[in-house]
Amino acid sequence: MCEVRCIDPAAVARVRADLPTSTSVERASHRLRLLGDPTRLRLLAALACTEELCVCDLTLLVASAPGPTVSESAVSHALRSLRLAGIVAFRKHRRVAYYRLTDPTVQRMLAHLFEAQASPGLDEESFSSSA
Repeated sequence: MCEVRCIDPAAVARVRADLPTSTSVERASHRLRLLGDPTRLRLLAALACTEELCVCDLTLLVASAPGPTVSESAVSHALRSLRLAGIVAFRKHRRVAYYRLTDPTVQRMLAHLFEAQASPGLDEESFSSSA
């Protein structure tokens, strides 16, 4: 434990000036929680690969992934959460809803996340043991 309250006041002042606001931290935390759900993450990964997909096609993609079965209702609920957060948008054509990824920051995060996961030397055990 430090016995001194502050060793480098100038460094602390510089860092403090660059820290994000509490509001920014809360927003980022909320986005990361949304990305922490496997169903939502699969949906975003699918949407990052194309312009847009309908709920039925997204359900098929998510349901075919390993893991628990996911219903169309669960997919719709996940998409609604992502839409309310401003990460995806949708349009309706007749009775079909089409979704697209609208947040470029999330798109870049997904690219980096999956690129890092595919890097040599990183496997499932690397990710689970570091948590």
